[in-house]
Amino acid sequence: MVRRIVLILGILALVTFGVLKTESLRRSLGMIGERIGVSLAAPARFIGDLAWGGGSGDLKRENAILKAEIVSLSHGFFSPKNGHLISAHVFSSYPFNHRDILVLDAGSNEGVSLGSGVLVGDVLLLGYVQSVTLNTSNVRTIFDADVSIPVKIGEKGIDALLVGGRTPQLTLIVSEAVIGSGDSVYSAGSQFPYGLSLGEVDTVKAEPGSAFKTATLKIAYDPGNLDAVSILTP
Repeated sequence: MVRRIVLILGILALVTFGVLKTESLRRSLGMIGERIGVSLAAPARFIGDLAWGGGSGDLKRENAILKAEIVSLSHGFFSPKNGHLISAHVFSSYPFNHRDILVLDAGSNEGVSLGSGVLVGDVLLLGYVQSVTLNTSNVRTIFDADVSIPVKIGEKGIDALLVGGRTPQLTLIVSEAVIGSGDSVYSAGSQFPYGLSLGEVDTVKAEPGSAFKTATLKIAYDPGNLDAVSILTP
């Protein structure tokens, strides 16, 4: 009788162990399959982002920053990373999300001064400091209609004047100049270090009989969604 009870308990133990082992194995296989699925899906999402013109705003911005750094390096332009940069957060203006004026949480106590250039991603020129307090500063961006910056376009350095606005315009481009969509646009005025990237040429418009043509500036970020920027110091 005792031997029968021991035998039954042994069988039950083996069955229970087998069930638990099978369940554990099933969970392990499920976790492995899930990880494999995520790994396989990631390249597909990445390729999909590229196919749809850059995907998320973050990806577009990172691509623009990388391209700007390559242009700066190839031309020997000023590199903000070699200078002193102050990191600052952008105060929220929700629900208005102003584009033309931004307020930052860094001021004269941190070394910010009037006229300092303000950058996105340490390389894309966003605007300049127009007023400073001890702990804050106001930035006038290139999305302000009162902003104008001398710039150059493309490999040949075609002269133009950037005029701010909701969609910044490149003006006073001589009609004979050869420019096209995707050409780099960089600062060329004495207000900022030479060669800071502003974006790329988007669409070009030529008026028949006019000595000049215009173009729109392609921006790879939304100023209303910025939460952090960098400020150039002397």
